[in-house]
Amino acid sequence: MTGGVSCGVPILGPVAAPGSFRVDSFGVVFVILLSVSLVAGAAAVGSPVHAGFYRMTFERNPGDVPTSASLVQCSTTPSLPGSAPTVADSQMESAAQGGHASSPSPLLRDSTSIPVGDGPVYATYDRGNGYVYVLNSGSANASVISGMTVAGSVGVTARPDAATVDSGNGYVYVAGFTYDNVSVIYGTTVVGSVNVGGEPVAAIYDSANGFVYVANHLSSNVSVIDGTTVTATLNVGNDPNTETYDGGNGYVYVANYASSNVSVIRGLAVNGSVNVGGWPISIAYDSGNGYVYVANQASDNVSVIDGTTVVASVDVGGAPWFATYDSGNGYVYVLNSNSANVSVISGETVVGTVNVGTDPEFAVYDSGNERVYVLNYDSANVSVIGGATNTLVGTVDVGTDPYGAAYDPGNGNVYVTNYGSANVSVIITPVSGPASTFLGLSVEMGYALIGGVVAVVIVGLLVAVLRSRRRRGPPAGSPPRPPTGTDANSDAPPPPPP
Repeated sequence: MTGGVSCGVPILGPVAAPGSFRVDSFGVVFVILLSVSLVAGAAAVGSPVHAGFYRMTFERNPGDVPTSASLVQCSTTPSLPGSAPTVADSQMESAAQGGHASSPSPLLRDSTSIPVGDGPVYATYDRGNGYVYVLNSGSANASVISGMTVAGSVGVTARPDAATVDSGNGYVYVAGFTYDNVSVIYGTTVVGSVNVGGEPVAAIYDSANGFVYVANHLSSNVSVIDGTTVTATLNVGNDPNTETYDGGNGYVYVANYASSNVSVIRGLAVNGSVNVGGWPISIAYDSGNGYVYVANQASDNVSVIDGTTVVASVDVGGAPWFATYDSGNGYVYVLNSNSANVSVISGETVVGTVNVGTDPEFAVYDSGNERVYVLNYDSANVSVIGGATNTLVGTVDVGTDPYGAAYDPGNGNVYVTNYGSANVSVIITPVSGPASTFLGLSVEMGYALIGGVVAVVIVGLLVAVLRSRRRRGPPAGSPPRPPTGTDANSDAPPPPPP
């Protein structure tokens, strides 16, 4: 690819130059003030000014005096092989894969791969410290990632399978499948180990009471942890394997795979059991309508629960494996592993189907750009679904066997755990949510316009001050000025008297 520079239409100007200032004095001041005002205004609102550069252009008269100025944003075309695709590249890729390229798509790329432990399976984000915790099932440790760097490696219980963050005490609870216990991490240090039931596979935090609920697959019960102590053990259905917390009613829903039902827990008691479809394998809470969506792998449908009652059964694709909720548009996305597509549910109705890669098994919602990232285990890539249109907007190649993911709202990155290649792919995308405006323009351009006006006013004032000083008479005690039309050093006689 050949690199180059392209500049668009003026984003500010042309601005008429105040008076007839010279290029070597006020022209320089004008350029500096106007340019600084743009960069400062854009930086104040987080504009990606590093994505290109700004070029000042002048219209001049024959005396080399600028009469107007315009500011143009320019961008560079990467010339190195393997560089990030352009927006147009992303659009063409989307169209080639069946998506729509009607609106610009942000850059989608696997920015970097971070080596971690063996067999990374799960990732979770801790809002308290900004870390992403990656559970490595093969090496029995957790890699702690800060941005693009592994900040530490924490030894945990054997075969860590799931984790949850307790925002109340700042602890991260890691469920260990092999030794029936939970490792408790604070920052980058293990501060405790809690014995639970047989083969724990899931954990969820209840923000109302501060408890952590651990689903034990083998013993068919749930251990309730307060801090580093088990305060109760609750019997549920056969083979509990996934959980969710309903912040609206305070219930914890536990999907029991083998008994095809959902146990409903409130505090330290089981409040009831709800029959659902065959082999419930994933569960998601919709905070918009208060429903709980249960993906049933064997019956190819989704059970919709309101409180403790099934209000609908929605047919989806083959072998639904995972469900996630998009708080931006209010839809629930159900990954169908056998049919390689995603069913989009609104309320109790399927409103769309999006084709993705082979064997989709996990998804995460990015609230920064309102996109859903679908991990395709067999095709080693991530399908990106635009929440506004529910169409495929891009595909990102990642490592081998992508298994889990976490979104970091602090830096906007999506972290994908690759089980087969023992690393984490970090997907970076610029925020592309609803555009903010100021004075009818984008925020950065609005601030830049205000800065430009201020710069023009300042230069105008400087010109006015100098002109006023020229009109004043000579200071007291100065020699008298020669008559108009003569020069003090000239031999020409003065004009005759009238």
